[in-house]
Amino acid sequence: MTQTGTRSANPAGNCGMVFACLGGVFLVVTLPVASLLRNPPAGYLPPGYRPAEGTSDGGGRRQNLTTPRRPPSADAWFPGGSP
Repeated sequence: MTQTGTRSANPAGNCGMVFACLGGVFLVVTLPVASLLRNPPAGYLPPGYRPAEGTSDGGGRRQNLTTPRRPPSADAWFPGGSP
């Protein structure tokens, strides 16, 4: 009895090619669509939105991301202080 067609003995044999093709399709579809997006004009607010009163940044929480912080779990490794 002979097999018809070509089947790989390794079930994951074409996995890399499948993901490469899917990545190519993703790239071809998303890049033109992303080029259609534009930023809203300065000062734009969605209809019905009211910023929180008494704050200058719309009530959002701001973080200082310039100062590195040590995670609490680092105390277990460096109990005497910062590494």
